[in-house]
Amino acid sequence: MLVWLAALLLAATALRAQPVASLDAVWCLGEAGAPPQLEVNLMIQRSSLDWVPDGDGLAAVWRARLTLERGGVALVDTSWSGADWRPAERALGASEKLPVQVRLAVAEEGGRLRLRLAHGSGGPVAEKTLRLPARPAPDVSDILPGVAAPEPATEGPFRRGGWRFLPYADALYGSGLDTLHALWEVRSGLPWDSLTLGVAVLGERRNRLESRLPRPLSVGRVLPGDPLRVAVSQPVGHLPSGSYQLELTLEGDGPPRRALRPFWVHNPGVERPAETLDETGLESASTEELSRQWEAAQALAGHHEAEAWERMDLEERRVFLAEFWRRRDPDPSTLVNELQVTLLSRLEEAKARYPDGERGGLGDRAKVFLRHGPPDAVETDFQQLTARFQLELDDAGTASGADHRDFELWIYQRLGGGSEFIFIDQRGFGTFELVHSTMSGEYYDPGWTRKLFP
Repeated sequence: MLVWLAALLLAATALRAQPVASLDAVWCLGEAGAPPQLEVNLMIQRSSLDWVPDGDGLAAVWRARLTLERGGVALVDTSWSGADWRPAERALGASEKLPVQVRLAVAEEGGRLRLRLAHGSGGPVAEKTLRLPARPAPDVSDILPGVAAPEPATEGPFRRGGWRFLPYADALYGSGLDTLHALWEVRSGLPWDSLTLGVAVLGERRNRLESRLPRPLSVGRVLPGDPLRVAVSQPVGHLPSGSYQLELTLEGDGPPRRALRPFWVHNPGVERPAETLDETGLESASTEELSRQWEAAQALAGHHEAEAWERMDLEERRVFLAEFWRRRDPDPSTLVNELQVTLLSRLEEAKARYPDGERGGLGDRAKVFLRHGPPDAVETDFQQLTARFQLELDDAGTASGADHRDFELWIYQRLGGGSEFIFIDQRGFGTFELVHSTMSGEYYDPGWTRKLFP
């Protein structure tokens, strides 16, 4: 009899369903000067828990174990338990989730997270694994997707500073939600009102589906605290079901900060467009978008490429630009061409600052600005130029700075150990041409001084 009861109990345990949970991990910024921390987010499906009577309601207990493994060695191994409760008369929907968050101090990146989840009373154990995401730059966090906009909170879980942000795990955004909320942390000494934010949605094959021109950060996007917290809401209800990437770019003085985050939507009522976009998003790009892409590409294009562009029809330009960006992709292993994104984000500012291009093209200053960003210093004083380059001047009055053409000397302290670019208005029409640079790979002419004087 006892053997029969034991067998019956084992059979009942085996038939009990496993708890269901999703698993996600992001790098978040720690205290000032501290390394980033790994934030692990679970979403336990409430209807998959083992509910038992508890007073005037139902209660469920669960146990979790989280292990970080690298090379077969457990670097972190932590266990804990939790409980949930609901009124007896309240039924659970299939989409109801119980969010759980754990922060781990991880010294090095790389490895795999393993989650083991079980009912508090025992039974089958559910396992999920997740490869650890690459650690971002020290002054930025990963993009954290969420189910609602951040809200002020002084207590309770899921707080960053004085704000609560409820995350969504497994890099999934879910079903029936029409707006993707995201939180991004940036540690910057710059005031937020000096920064611009660019938002873009990329398709499965790195094609750029939607993008907004970089705009100054508004107070509605910035959450108070240290580090700078940027809140973003991106409409996704119009996207067909599938995988996408959310890209955020923050620019100010110095190199841009950038982060990329995969997300998934389930919108069965939205039909996928019939056309298939190529990896660069140019196969169905409009004439205006092709022109914008070419304006950015001019910063890198050679003279023969510029001449070829003028002779091409619309379809030839699509193919040309796709190949142009592929050849110049600095890291083909990533889902975005970082160089292309940087140039496109700088394009409008370059055109506004230096509108001296010919036939609608970009001038030399705009091209250098696109390639390298704003210079650390600009010098227009003739005596300073003379001293800096130790120019040997004749006695025709040029020693005092008379009769020289207008020029600009751009100084980049951060490029090649210190690089200089010299632009001269040789024709007197306000068109400054690059006549010399000390940076490797740029235009070099040791006799450039002859162009300085009429």
